[in-house]
Amino acid sequence: MPSSETLLLFSGAALTALGTTFVVLGLVTDGLYALAAGWIGGRLRRSPTLTHRSETAAGVTYLGLGLTTALSGNPR
Repeated sequence: MPSSETLLLFSGAALTALGTTFVVLGLVTDGLYALAAGWIGGRLRRSPTLTHRSETAAGVTYLGLGLTTALSGNPR
């Protein structure tokens, strides 16, 4: 049976390896998401139809929020 010191060293090394793997995987996936978002965003900005639709959607959203605020009444 291994000593408690050996188990402690092994668990520390395993924890370090798992933590490093987690950080590396997070950096890789977040980097890929950022690259994909940049590429998709560039393509969307070049489309006049999608630009107009997104501006219309933003306007409708702001109108809806304004109406909701105006009709909600005084909360006091």
